[in-house]
Amino acid sequence: MLALLFLFVVALATRLFHFWEAPYLGFVDIKAHAESALYLIDHGHRWPWDFAWGNVPELYFYTLAPFVKLFAPPVLALKVAVITFSMIALALTYLFLRDLFGSVFALLGIQTLVFGRYFLFYSRYPMEPVDLFMFFVASLLLFRRGMRTNGLKPPILLLCASAFLLACAQYIYLSSRFLIPVFLGYFFAVWPRHGSRRAHALKGLVFFGTFVTLVAPLVLAYVYDREALLVRQNEIGAIGRYTLTQLFQNYINTFLSFLYKPDNMSCQNIPGVCMTNPAIAILLVLGLIVGLVLIKHEAVQLALITIGFTLPATSLTVEPYNSKRVLDALLGVAILTAYPAAYAVARWGPSRRVVRAIPVLMSVVLVGFGVRDFRILFVDFMNSPEVVQYTYYESVMFAKECEKLSKTHEIYLSAGRTSWKYLYSPSATISGFDYSRDVPIGQTVDRDVALVLEREDRPLFPLLRWFYPSVTMRNLNFLHKRGLTLFEIKARDINSALGVALEAWRTGDATPVAVSRLSWTGAALSVGPSLPADFYVLTGLVYLQSPLRLGVEGKGRLQCSIDGEVVVNEDVNGHTSLECPTVGRGWHPWKLTLWPTTPGAAFVLRKTDTIVRLVAKGAPDTGFRQLAFKDHKGIVLDSVAYVPEHVQYTYWGKPPEAFTVFCGEARVERARSYQLRFLSSYEGVLRIGSSNNQRFRSNVLLSGEVELAAGWDPGLIMLDVRRGLPAFSLDLRPALPAISGPSQSAWRPCSIPLSAILADVAASHVGYFDLRSYAVTGYEQDWRSLAVDSSVGDGHLTIGGSTFASGLGTHANSRIDVAFKPGKATFSGACGVDDETGGAGTVVFKIMAAGQTLFVSPLMHGHDKAVRFSVPVAGLSSLVLIVESGGDGIDSDHADWVDLKLQ
Repeated sequence: MLALLFLFVVALATRLFHFWEAPYLGFVDIKAHAESALYLIDHGHRWPWDFAWGNVPELYFYTLAPFVKLFAPPVLALKVAVITFSMIALALTYLFLRDLFGSVFALLGIQTLVFGRYFLFYSRYPMEPVDLFMFFVASLLLFRRGMRTNGLKPPILLLCASAFLLACAQYIYLSSRFLIPVFLGYFFAVWPRHGSRRAHALKGLVFFGTFVTLVAPLVLAYVYDREALLVRQNEIGAIGRYTLTQLFQNYINTFLSFLYKPDNMSCQNIPGVCMTNPAIAILLVLGLIVGLVLIKHEAVQLALITIGFTLPATSLTVEPYNSKRVLDALLGVAILTAYPAAYAVARWGPSRRVVRAIPVLMSVVLVGFGVRDFRILFVDFMNSPEVVQYTYYESVMFAKECEKLSKTHEIYLSAGRTSWKYLYSPSATISGFDYSRDVPIGQTVDRDVALVLEREDRPLFPLLRWFYPSVTMRNLNFLHKRGLTLFEIKARDINSALGVALEAWRTGDATPVAVSRLSWTGAALSVGPSLPADFYVLTGLVYLQSPLRLGVEGKGRLQCSIDGEVVVNEDVNGHTSLECPTVGRGWHPWKLTLWPTTPGAAFVLRKTDTIVRLVAKGAPDTGFRQLAFKDHKGIVLDSVAYVPEHVQYTYWGKPPEAFTVFCGEARVERARSYQLRFLSSYEGVLRIGSSNNQRFRSNVLLSGEVELAAGWDPGLIMLDVRRGLPAFSLDLRPALPAISGPSQSAWRPCSIPLSAILADVAASHVGYFDLRSYAVTGYEQDWRSLAVDSSVGDGHLTIGGSTFASGLGTHANSRIDVAFKPGKATFSGACGVDDETGGAGTVVFKIMAAGQTLFVSPLMHGHDKAVRFSVPVAGLSSLVLIVESGGDGIDSDHADWVDLKLQ
């Protein structure tokens, strides 16, 4: 008992020393770390707790100078002190147990018991040298015991050294995940069948420590859930956001995913713990029980060891650098089964040569993978700063590299099988489109911002392709200094029908126009007669599955060029069909130029033609910056984006039966007033909103209502206020009557009387505010952004099987401020959980005004029928719509306010 108590104290002291050293990298300029974290938080970093004590080492460890952490003199001195302390602790432990081999594993087992998930299977930050030292000593003693017990010869030592090399090559990140299961498995395999009670106790202790490693996060999740501390996720390793049921569901889903497709497995799929599923936990518990009961049955022990340690650790070897490769999963299986297999063959196999061959083969494989990972370290990190290769977290250090990068004016981005090179300067604009949220991107900023992009990296040397498969690097974050350009890319399969719409030009004062998410069903582009003769209609990449047929309406000259060669150059008159031939399958640079001689000249593309990255631009000396599209069958484009410096207009309307032209011209200035000219004969409403990707609180004050002049039909547009735009007002006034009738169009100024002031537009949201009987003047919610006439998941407003045409889609917890003109008597509508949750979600709806609660709904679940309400609003001019979580977390709490009416 005294020995165990001493071991407990030693383990506690070791781990406290370990944690004391880890948070601040051994006192390497703590002030710099704090400044780095505050710098990023102040400039829009969405997860400020990423820089809490447990994650600070990653800030420097995964940057362009990884050796700062490992070899800075203060760090090195402290690590030597820690190793020395550990050696003394190991020596003192040996005095009690009189068995060096048992002492090492006893110390490891006690530490596992005390700090289970932090020690063996949870390495959010790289493992410290004290752990590596103990692992290495344990491995040497282990294999020495193995050779002595079962006659295994020196090839095992080669395997041990190669495994250690691999762990170091993985930046010590996977050392606990690779080596500890291996050591434990072989430890049980070579342990004598008839050992002392001390030996059996140590074996049970390690089993029990592993069991605690699995169970501790579940217990923490349950405790934190009951105490309603779910939001304090960092304190318990990201599991605080999950209820106990959700955590088990994550385990099961991950396990099924691993069985179905191992290359999808990733340690990060499971919050807070790097094991796979309840089945593994059950197997390990059975291993603890059966291993103690059937301690003399060696074959049963070996089976339990193989199942209980091979499968979970196999899933861990997939992460972090090769998370989408089956090869690494197979490598993990080979590593973790080599030792039990060698032992089994030695005990029951026909030849000991097989025993020697297995570790030699595995050593070759491990050395190969070690070379691959060292290549990642020395090639990717130490490459020329002119080409961005890889980084994981933002840091001030990398911001300096980006500053150097900006001087070269080039960034290389790989996506699919195509590489794009982007030229930019501090005054240029790069525009793109984020498909995941349908948020138009594109702006030039005058302050420090973060750049997020997603790309696929490729090996520099083809011979290393087998050792270095292509790796998709996600959430690569960059800091650009003041005056550079912010753009966001979500790169997807280049061969899909929905391509990445991204391009940048620096041609005089011309501004790029990005066309995104093409869904062709027969589209036509119309241009007004006042356009210059050298106006480029469309340019981009085209993937021709067959000859491109162009149906032309109106009079003019049309020129089509592919790969820089003019293939069509003809005069068109009325309805003409031309054909651009294919130049071989694949993506080709493509340009269409139209010289219109009559209003409304247009061309039509077939829906079978897939076109991505379309960009239209005007000549540098023109004031025209807009496209016009036509569709005879359905929606042509989800979005046609016009990207001036700060303001973006998007056509979202359903095309009318008559020929419709939508053109626009804007003068964008850094002032509080903006003038807009646009052309449309389609009825609709004006939607105004602002957009970017972070949580926000916005105050929108609307004054004035839509008042239309006789004969004027407003065009359906969306005004998207870019981040960084100062508060502004927008004035639109009608000037000319509408032009009606099929195929009639002309340029004319038109407007709607509206004044709007948006505050906090630099904060994040995507909001569309309709000018109805009420106006949304501000909102905040815990997930995504407020949606108008759709659910927060971008679907139809559907509650309890009923679909509603209008309303607000939000997510708990949320607060929506609604303003309206005084003199109204009642505010009525319905509320409920949207059906898109599949029956999940629990929320409570409230309506408040002037500090008083006017309406409280019962606790509502998914698939419940909508609850109707009607509250008095006499003497009021504003309301607050509140949605609260039902007490089980905010997961799937999609809430809808529908059929809202003021009477």
